[in-house]
Amino acid sequence: MQKKHLYCVVFLWLILASSSILYVLNYDFTPNNIPKIALKSSPYQLYVFLHPYYPCSKATLHELKELLNRIKKNTQSIVKTKIIFFKPGQDIKNWEKSTLWENVHQLDDVEVIVDWNGWLSKHYQATTSGETMLFNKEGRRMFDGGITISRGHEGDNPGKEYIYRLVAHKKTNRINSPVFGCPLFGKTKQ
Repeated sequence: MQKKHLYCVVFLWLILASSSILYVLNYDFTPNNIPKIALKSSPYQLYVFLHPYYPCSKATLHELKELLNRIKKNTQSIVKTKIIFFKPGQDIKNWEKSTLWENVHQLDDVEVIVDWNGWLSKHYQATTSGETMLFNKEGRRMFDGGITISRGHEGDNPGKEYIYRLVAHKKTNRINSPVFGCPLFGKTKQ
């Protein structure tokens, strides 16, 4: 009788272990559902999520400026760029208007959006300041990642190159790169 119980326990354990392994494998190899609500008015939409008070955001802004200049100079592509500034849900007047905010407004052809309580960041699953997403005209996400080489550092980097290659219609196999930045939903005071 005890032998039957032992077999039942081992059998149940094997089922539980197999189910757990299958669950983890399914999770690891299932892509996220990517929202498709990017505007369809131009061939490409570039969204850059920034926190106005993190120094790493400054490096992202520098790399973005270089990328947009390179695209404008070397391609026929139109890239509609939106910089989305996180703002906490507290009603703090002009909280987002930092030095970085002023620098962004010096860029040409860039729309600045205040992301009240991080609603857009949450919608697009952006969690890090500097996260950059490229959408095509159908609203499909073509790239998601960072455009700096490391946290707060400027210089050539894979993310910026991938975006350029996608917009310039050059072959690239990568569609993402690491995001080196601070959490968007962290610091809430100046």
